Amino acid sequence: MTAEPLPVSGALPVFGWNEADRAVYATRRQLASDRLAPGGPVVARLVWREGRREGALYLRSQAKPKRVMTWPQIEALGKALAARRFCLACRRDVGYCLPRRYGHCFNCQTAYEEKGLSPVKKNRGEPVQLGEMNGYIVAVTSEDHHGTVAFWWHAWSPAGSYAGQANDPGLLALLIARHRYDHT
Repeated sequence: MTAEPLPVSGALPVFGWNEADRAVYATRRQLASDRLAPGGPVVARLVWREGRREGALYLRSQAKPKRVMTWPQIEALGKALAARRFCLACRRDVGYCLPRRYGHCFNCQTAYEEKGLSPVKKNRGEPVQLGEMNGYIVAVTSEDHHGTVAFWWHAWSPAGSYAGQANDPGLLALLIARHRYDHT
């Protein structure tokens, strides 16, 4: 569908809904659906709903292939999302990202509301969970960083020496192995 742009607004031509040639122009979402990213500046504006909504149009000819996430980036994103699913009140993975408004799961929020209480805030660095890994004592602490919960695993040897901390339990296992190797 080819159409002439509406009157020029500033320096950019303006198109109405379904008026821009899709072979030439595309929005960010249209480019993303084709696994492309804008390769140049905004070249036109898309306006609809009588001017109340607008979007940017890019040239398809300038589009570049979208960058692909590396495995370490995918793993880091998975860990970050897993941390957002951990409820500090009931100390379990609830399977969905916790609402930032409450900071805990809906079950805990409902229980607090029924009792007429406000949830107890965890102090920064307070242990959430204690356990054992390879004979070492392990504690998990949580830190609230701008509404996002970050977890740190700490390990102590049976003799009481501190083995270290990591933000990943897999890395903690390596720290324990290294500590055991250094202290034998």
